[in-house]
Amino acid sequence: MSHLLLVLPAFALGSFSSALWPALPPPTVLVGICLAALLGAALGRRGRRAGLLLAAVAAGVLWAAVWGAARLHAQLPAALDKTDWQVYGEVAGLPDRSARRLGFELRVLALEPPAGVEQAPPLRRLRLSWYGEAPQLRPGERWHLRVRLRSPRGFANPGGFDYAGWLFARGVSATGYVRVDPGNRPSAELPRQSIDAFRWRVAERIDGLPLAAEVRGLLRALTVGDGGALSAELWDRLRVTGLLHLAVVSGQHIGLAAGLGMLLGSAAGRLLQAAGGRWPARHAGALCAWAMAGGYAAMAGFGLATTRAFVMLSVLMLVLLQRRRAARLSGLLWALAAIAVLEPLAPLALGFWLSFGAVAALMIYFGARPGRGWWRGLALAQVVVPLGTTVGLLWFQGEVPLLAPLINLPAVPWVSLVSVPLCLLGLLAMPVWPPLADALWSLAGLSLQGFDQVLLRAAELSAQWRWGPAAGLNGSVLGLLGLASVCLLAPPGLALRRCALFALLWVVLAGEPRRPPLQVTVLDVGQGLATVVETAHHVLVYDAGPAFGERFDAGSDIVARYLRRRGWRHLDMLLVSHEDLDHSGGVAGLVGEYPPRRELRGMPAQGAGQCRAGQHWAWDGVRFRVLHPQGSEARDNDHSCVLLVESGAARVLLTGDIERRSEAALLAGGALPAGVTLLVAPHHGSRTSSSPEFVAWTRPRQVVYAAGHRHHFGHPHPEVVARYAAVGARAWHTAAAGAVQFVWRDPSRAEDPEVQAARAVRRRYWDGG
Repeated sequence: MSHLLLVLPAFALGSFSSALWPALPPPTVLVGICLAALLGAALGRRGRRAGLLLAAVAAGVLWAAVWGAARLHAQLPAALDKTDWQVYGEVAGLPDRSARRLGFELRVLALEPPAGVEQAPPLRRLRLSWYGEAPQLRPGERWHLRVRLRSPRGFANPGGFDYAGWLFARGVSATGYVRVDPGNRPSAELPRQSIDAFRWRVAERIDGLPLAAEVRGLLRALTVGDGGALSAELWDRLRVTGLLHLAVVSGQHIGLAAGLGMLLGSAAGRLLQAAGGRWPARHAGALCAWAMAGGYAAMAGFGLATTRAFVMLSVLMLVLLQRRRAARLSGLLWALAAIAVLEPLAPLALGFWLSFGAVAALMIYFGARPGRGWWRGLALAQVVVPLGTTVGLLWFQGEVPLLAPLINLPAVPWVSLVSVPLCLLGLLAMPVWPPLADALWSLAGLSLQGFDQVLLRAAELSAQWRWGPAAGLNGSVLGLLGLASVCLLAPPGLALRRCALFALLWVVLAGEPRRPPLQVTVLDVGQGLATVVETAHHVLVYDAGPAFGERFDAGSDIVARYLRRRGWRHLDMLLVSHEDLDHSGGVAGLVGEYPPRRELRGMPAQGAGQCRAGQHWAWDGVRFRVLHPQGSEARDNDHSCVLLVESGAARVLLTGDIERRSEAALLAGGALPAGVTLLVAPHHGSRTSSSPEFVAWTRPRQVVYAAGHRHHFGHPHPEVVARYAAVGARAWHTAAAGAVQFVWRDPSRAEDPEVQAARAVRRRYWDGG
């Protein structure tokens, strides 16, 4: 057993290391890894622990490489991006309908590649959208569809969500949408019966209950693990209060299902014993607990948290059935190794760190302090769990809700001991007597209705009490917080609390990081623009990018996340160049996270917030001047607010979507400098902008095209690219490079800035070309 305690985490370490690989190991390296594994195994048989560790790590690396190669083989190649396919497949999971689209996943059964493609990749799973009047799709239905497919791809921003990695971990081969085609039709075959089909019937019953939409969404999330019906507002309330773990089926809910199964199974076992049966009631309870937990995990779609909890529960139930002393640490390590086999990229998910962090914190703390009462233990758990999850929350979200322990104290028993058991009983009643299930879910809905009302008030208060390190997110800050957590959780006899206090004081009292005099970051927001200009003590956001749907917009999910990662607690100015949605769609989301101290908008905005030529200000020795608009522009794009940023010899020009007429006006007005250091190309590099005269006058040393990857607008236009190349400009395309950071350490010197492209810094083997 002692050897297992070494081998299991070593194997997991080797497998999880693949989340950082820039490329899969080549065959020669894999052969070397195999030899290392065999050598380690041979040394291990002679009693050498180092050999066992070497073999376990090598086995983990080898498994992750095989797993990753299989996933890559099933992906749509970049060369076939934006091609049409005829697909025959089965609807998998639960479809998600919004105001604009129907989102669903399709398990590929057969496919016909585009003309000219001789050998099609073995696509397995597609993530599709059906716009317009989409039919109601049900899990298990089989359809013939014509689809436009794209290679899985996401944005690349410092600290941003890795959408491509999320798709890859889920086994999605391609994304896309259903094309309008008379051949789109369901198969004549009857829908296949599956757990997803049963989940869909449950979701339909819940949607038909006379409850508020928010309550029905919570009911669906707790009963079938479907968070698609939760509104963006509700997700935000759960996030700021630290209650996200209650709205998704997690290890806590799986434990409750097992507890209910244990009660029912033990009672049934006692009845059988009373009738002459010889099977121990404990065994009946353990098996019933395992079945109940497994059924609930299946109803929730076997997500990462539920899989981890179910694996750990299975280990503990096996120990109980064998009448051995439960080893909590070995159960945790077996669960870790199982996740490393099932999903080597699990560390990319916040749920992984929250799940294992919370369980490890509870085990470390209460294992060294046994014998505490139930209520006291529940109260202490609300303090202990944040200690194990703070580092993960900061890394993925950039902040932690300080009031979460207080809010969780009443919320956990409220949801876990009232709402969730009623949801579980409803699931048990559904196959037997659906009206009883409706009644149980209605009772659960009443409890959740009160919970939602309290949550609304708590969110208003908790939003004012969120903390992120002023020094920004870096390795030293996260390491010190991790050290403080371990010291606070350690057994009391080790006297480590003083170390924890020093580490916490350093993190909390550390001021803002020493920032360069000027830094400009053009974020990757697809077909749109969002630029962050930072000085030593001030920050300006120029445009906030587009909104991509009801639950995702560039303002809150990209720009605000970047600001938190950089340690900014405020936004000095928001400048919206004009009202086109690819520039202003994310404004509401950004303002909700970072209310600006001052706001300027390009025309047709009115009043004090209108952006007009002649406005100027200075921060920390950096000068800002508005060069445009004049007020007589006719076209919407020409209303764009043009901003010139100057610091020493550095000149940065942000131009929005101005077109040739405005460029000519700027040249005629004499305010446009001859020669700039950095230019964000007007109108994403459109042919309607960047006239030869404008390019010849500005002669940028660096030019950025903020445009989407292979977008149908075709930005930047080849003529424009050639024009800037002719004057010696170094070109950057956010679709290819990701977010691009320009840093001036000494702007007084006429030198090129330090440049860093996000995709070059954080290259992963699953990233598209």
